Amino acid sequence: MIAAIVAIVIILLLMLRFGLSAEYGADGFIVTAHAGPVRIRVFPRKVRPGAEERKALRKARKAEKAKAKKKEEKPKRQMPGGLQGWLDMLPPVKNMLGRIKRRLLIKKLTIHFIAAGDDPATTALMSGAANAVFGLMAPLLENNFRIRRRDFRADADFLASEMKIYVHAAISLAVWEAFYIVFALLPILTSLLKRKPAATSKPAATSRPAVTSRPAVTSRPAATTKPATGTNTSAVTNATTGHKKSVTDTTIKN
Repeated sequence: MIAAIVAIVIILLLMLRFGLSAEYGADGFIVTAHAGPVRIRVFPRKVRPGAEERKALRKARKAEKAKAKKKEEKPKRQMPGGLQGWLDMLPPVKNMLGRIKRRLLIKKLTIHFIAAGDDPATTALMSGAANAVFGLMAPLLENNFRIRRRDFRADADFLASEMKIYVHAAISLAVWEAFYIVFALLPILTSLLKRKPAATSKPAATSRPAVTSRPAVTSRPAATTKPATGTNTSAVTNATTGHKKSVTDTTIKN
């Protein structure tokens, strides 16, 4: 009996749907999360008393943690194989997106666009262009996602000066469908966990510049020998004078 009750509870929990609702309009951007009957406003959060002090304390703690992380830096992990590692992940990613496309339910998708401006002709053209875009979007979305309700509209306001747009999207997913998608994520997670830290190569030692050889010592020019003093010069002069004398003697005799 107890086992049957536990099984029923587990089945009910698995059938429970949760989702998000995003809305953009005159009040700004609002995001609400819901799980069954429970709804929680995610953005913007309601301001509670003492919230600013808590934010300051959180920022201080985050700054301290960041300093501690900088001191204990770990080597970055890199996908083995470089680009090939990322290419190997494409099939599981495609499988995961296919599962999301089949299981994600868009409860409501509303887009209202109001064209406006100073020129009525331009306003009318903008309204017609928006209707054409909506006409292209509708079949693409319906062929790829499960949409329960959709409302695409484009109007023209010739009296207003500013354009307006309203977007509301509500998506939901059952708990068992979330598990179904998570199983498709397992190959991606395992490949990410198998990353190895990149081996940091040390910088190559820079070779010292070659020692430039000194220029060869140029040999000094040979010293010119000075003529010997004394006898050599007199001998030369005597020889020349003697020759002259002999020449003159011969001429007189003739």
